[in-house]
Formats: sequence, structure tokens, C-alpha cells
Amino acid sequence: MLPPLSRSRRNFLSKTSTALAGGLVLTRIPTALTAAESSSPVAAGDNTTPTASTAPASNRFTIPDGIPADKGLTPAWLKLLYERGTPTTYTKSRNELRYIGMPVGGITAGGVYLGGDGRLWLWDIFNDNREGIEPKAVKWSGNFAGHDIHSRDGACYIEPAQDIRPLTQGFALRFSFRDANGKQVLITKELKESDWDEITFEAGYPVATVRYTSKGIPAEVTLRAYSPFIPLNEDDSGLPATILSFSFTAEIPSLVVEVVGWLENKVAPTTALEWRGRFGATVVRRKNVVVKETGFGAVHGTALTNWTARQKELQQRPDCGTMCIAALDDAASPSASIDPGNLPALWSADGPSAPTDALSRFPVEKEKPPQQPLVGAVKTRLSLPGTVTTATADFVISWYFPNLKIHPKIKDSVRHYQTRFKSALDVAHYVKDNFARLSSQTFLFAETWRDSTLPHWFLERTLMNIDTLATSNCHRFSSGRFWAWEGVGACHGTCTHVWQYAQAMGRIFPALERDCRERTDLGIALRSNGAIIFRAEMETRPAIDGQAGSVLRCYREHQMSADDAFLRRNWENIKRATQFIINQDRNGDGMEDTPLENTLDAVWDGEIAWIVGLCIAAVKAG
Repeated sequence: MLPPLSRSRRNFLSKTSTALAGGLVLTRIPTALTAAESSSPVAAGDNTTPTASTAPASNRFTIPDGIPADKGLTPAWLKLLYERGTPTTYTKSRNELRYIGMPVGGITAGGVYLGGDGRLWLWDIFNDNREGIEPKAVKWSGNFAGHDIHSRDGACYIEPAQDIRPLTQGFALRFSFRDANGKQVLITKELKESDWDEITFEAGYPVATVRYTSKGIPAEVTLRAYSPFIPLNEDDSGLPATILSFSFTAEIPSLVVEVVGWLENKVAPTTALEWRGRFGATVVRRKNVVVKETGFGAVHGTALTNWTARQKELQQRPDCGTMCIAALDDAASPSASIDPGNLPALWSADGPSAPTDALSRFPVEKEKPPQQPLVGAVKTRLSLPGTVTTATADFVISWYFPNLKIHPKIKDSVRHYQTRFKSALDVAHYVKDNFARLSSQTFLFAETWRDSTLPHWFLERTLMNIDTLATSNCHRFSSGRFWAWEGVGACHGTCTHVWQYAQAMGRIFPALERDCRERTDLGIALRSNGAIIFRAEMETRPAIDGQAGSVLRCYREHQMSADDAFLRRNWENIKRATQFIINQDRNGDGMEDTPLENTLDAVWDGEIAWIVGLCIAAVKAG
């Protein structure tokens, strides 16, 4: 048996005016109602929601900007919410692809987005700690006319980010077949919106499915893009890599498809231009090297400097690391440097059936100064001998920029993936060697999640928020510590009064949450009086909702553990944190009433229902 809390805990709970049952908080209904209020359907216990015209006068309010209280939702529309439906699909023909940005990198490994047409964008992997995915200020003409709306205030909601492409990346397909008259036909398509008659994007995180169709293309073309996402396996779900898997189903007896992917070496995007030598010349050069092995063809990109004494310093810069593009194919053909604007040069020298591959004529090693794009490419070739034959081409794009440092006060630094890998090529090798397991387990989770009687829209929106872990909002240091902003680059410290409301990570990757409780909330942030500082090293105050939420999360973490080891290790500190909550009940009526910080960035006096409810739940859990 674990030792009980003090008697004051029982006294606190016995005095509370709130009862907890089945996870619901049931509060007493105030008795000081007007006659009109007491006779209204709501006060009488009826579950009818009053409209603006039927609600008591004392409850009416005006919603700004003309949003009506009665939104005219019909019974038929409400019924649709309960139907199973189909996965949400966005299309080119409806002009819905423009603002799509689905995270497709590993959790806590940076931010890489998949666009609606299958191209990667954003590339927030260089450790610049920017505020927002697109730092900007937007002029606003609404209620705050004359004010600038910044990233943390919602600039990207007013003007959504799009087409942030700091480097060149793409794919092209060439289809070779004979028409009804026996004439050779060659059709080339890039993976970009303008090249296809129709593109559909099915956003079923963690796997996006993009389908391409155009007149004259005798095949079904599908891209599945993802990073391994395996519940309970935070390490393999945190790979700095994106897998792009193309499948082709032939609609004619004989078809050859060539797939070429390219990636610009953008290592040290800031440092390479800032470091200057004599007469202002740049001293950093980028280098691509071809790697050809069994089942694998790749181009690995690095950076180096002719300042020998500063080579080590360069490798320690936040934006310095390595990049890689690979095709998981014995016959893959890589090149260290190509011009993606000259696609004809990338295809086979004498037609699709020729033994000589065009990329074999390109260099296997290449260096360039940072002012000149250095783009590596890998090509693979598929033969589909019959109708309804399907073939697949798998590519991996990986990155390695381990030199993360958030703030001098935070001793933890360097990305966690640095403890497992030494380069982007190393990451690509790992994906190749474990591809069957990583892909099958990712697809198994995605298919299991969707195998439900619940509506597709509900399943999508329920899981979607966990993709925050695969953005630069969330980091994992080499020590193993999980750390997160309130929003990308804004407000330090895995803030308890924000993150205590999150539940998905605690269920999908419980080990990360257990570490947050033990290492941070009950370690770095815990004070002798039981207060949990809500931004750990970056603050000096507790937040009362964050305090209560942290105790509740300790309860959850125990529930998500295989045994009671977590609880036994942390029980004394959990008791201290719980006692701190009890001590905030100044008048002894069982309801917290001490003015403390909360998630609304305010310090309120008195008994606030929502905060009181959280505190009672926490004390009961403790």
C-alpha cells in the first residue's frame, strides 16, 4: 500500500460542493434565479437549448460581427454528423489544394509539410527557433483595425501560409507505352498541380494519400506519404525522414514508368552565406556524394569550409548537418548534381528500354558554392507487364540537423535523434533496413484507427491534433527530455497551463508524458512547498490549472503504465504537489480561492468554477 495523503485532503473533499461521477463534474445549480430564469427550459432541467429569441432577457447577449445565436442548423444537417460518411478528400477541381500542409516528418524532428499536390514544403528543420511557421505581421481591418496581427496572435489564420520552399525538391514521372497503332508514346509529368487534370488529397494522418489522373495516362497513380508513426514507439516515430511511396496500376498490357526524385542540398542556409573570407568571398561549400548499395541508391549532402581551423565550428552551427534522398531499389540510379529544369536530360539515353541510364552520365560527387543550387537526384524504373499489374517505387528523404539549442537557461540541448544516428544517410539506411516493419506498423495503426463505426470526419478531427508533435512546436533533447512551445517558437517551457489540456500524447506515446512528469514537473519545476513552476526553468510562479492538471496527468501516467513503478518513484513529490493545491483553499470550504496564474494569462481572485473543478479532480486523483 502507498502511504495516504494527509487528513486535510479528506477534509477538503468532504467540504466540496462538487461531486464527481463517471468522469463528469456535476455542480450545484445556483438558487438565486429570477422568476423568468427559473421557469425557462434550461433552469427546469429540460435539455432544450434556448435561442436568442426564447432565452430569458437576463441571459441574452450580442455576438460581435453579426454571427447569429440561432445558426439555422436543420435536423437533416445535424443527422449527417452521425453518418459514417467517407474520408475527407480535397481536390484540384474544387481549388482546395492551395493551403494544404500536412506534417510528414517524424515527431520532434522538425517541421516538413506535404502540400496538396504531393510536393514537400516549409522545411523548418534548421533550428532557427522562428516564431510561427511563417513569421509575419498582418494588417487587420476588423475589431482591431490599425493593429498588426503577429504569428502568435493568428497571422496565419488571416493569411494562411503557402508555398514556403527554401529549397528545391520534387518528383517527375515518365510513362512509356505503345498506342493502339503500335506507336511509341512518351509522357512526362511532374508532381505539381499544374501538370495534372485532377489531383485528390486524402488527409488521413499519419498517412496522406494523393491520387493523380490526366487524360492519356494509362495507369492509376497514387502517392502515400508519411513518416513512421507507431504508437508506444516514440523512437521509431521520431525519425527525421519522410517516406514517399508511389504505386502504379497499369490499364494497358505493357507499361514502363520511370520515377525521378530530386532534393537540393541546403545545408547551412544561413551560415554558408554569412561566413566570408578575404574580399567578401564565401568560405563554405556544399558537397553531394552518390551512394550505391544493394537495395539502395542515394545522394548524401553535406557542407564544408576551406577554413580548416573552423571546420569543427561549422559542424556545430545550428543550421549545419546533412541531407539525403534515396530510392529503395537495387537498380536505383543516383546523381550528385542535376538541373531539374531540364527533365529530358534525366531520362534514359536512348529511350525507356535502353540499357544506358541518363543519370549514369552525371557526376558521382559534386561541390558548389552556396550561391549555386546543388541538386541531387535518384531515379528508378518500373515495368508493368500486364493490365491491373501494380508496381511500387519507395523513396526516402531524410535530414540531420542535431544542433538544437532553445535558451541558455535550458541546459538540455541537441536533438534526440543524434543519439541514434550520425547523418541523414545513416537515417536513410535505417529506414531501408527496417522498411517492412516501419511501414507495415504505420499502416496498421492508420487502418485500425479508421476501422470504426464512428463518422470519418470525427475520427479525422480527433487524431489530427497529434500531428503537432511532428512540427517545430515540439522537441526532444538528447537527454530524452520532451520539450514544447505553446505555439511554434512562442512561449517557452512545455507550459503546464497549456499542455495539461493535451491528452493524445499520453495515450499514444505514454513514455514521453511519464518523462515530462518525472523529469520536469516533479523534478526541475517542483519547489519545496509543492508548487510546480509552470514554465520550469523559464518562470518563477505556478499556474493553478497547470498545477492541478499535472497531478491529474500523474494519475493518467500511472494508468498508462504496465506496473506501479512510476507511481512509487514519484509518490512523495505527487503528494507535495497535491498538498499545494489543498493549501490554496483559504477559507476552508473545499474550493480553491487563492489568486494564481492560469491559462487565460490572468490572476483571478475568488472561487472560479472551472479552476475549482480541476483542483477538486486533482485532489481526488491524488
